[in-house]
Amino acid sequence: MKLQEQGANVVTTTCGFLIPLQDTIAKQLRVPFVASSLLQIPLVHRFVHGRVGVITANDEALTKSYLQLAGVSDDTPTAVLGLQRHKEFADPYLNGAGELDLEKVEACVAHASERLLERFPDIKAFVCECHNLPPFAPAIRRKTGRPVFDVLSLVNFALQGVNNPF
Repeated sequence: MKLQEQGANVVTTTCGFLIPLQDTIAKQLRVPFVASSLLQIPLVHRFVHGRVGVITANDEALTKSYLQLAGVSDDTPTAVLGLQRHKEFADPYLNGAGELDLEKVEACVAHASERLLERFPDIKAFVCECHNLPPFAPAIRRKTGRPVFDVLSLVNFALQGVNNPF
């Protein structure tokens, strides 16, 4: 509430796992609220009319209930891959260990997206759950040839709507 009183025209979080807060917070605000990049999955599915690959920080934590809260129905084809078992990503981002090597993380994320596409060749687009993944979206696109959506694309969408002069 304080952010909208200070003039914010969109309020957002960055972690995809905050989707349970979407409705509760949105109802309290007069401005749009964006809780999670996962909200894009149904829309992306309709854009590409096919399976959506979801890259997440932790696929064990990204349960069906999170997807349902984001509006993903049982008939929306998805394929989920977590990065929690990938040392290059997990150590700096999830475990707070070691040094962050962006080149190694980029290679890890790109390789993981390629592996997911090999397992599910019908993936038409990717959605990145984790707020740490937007810098690696170009690498995913280059490796897979598929469009990539993340929290930044969702926030840009919301900002475009509220800032459109028409």
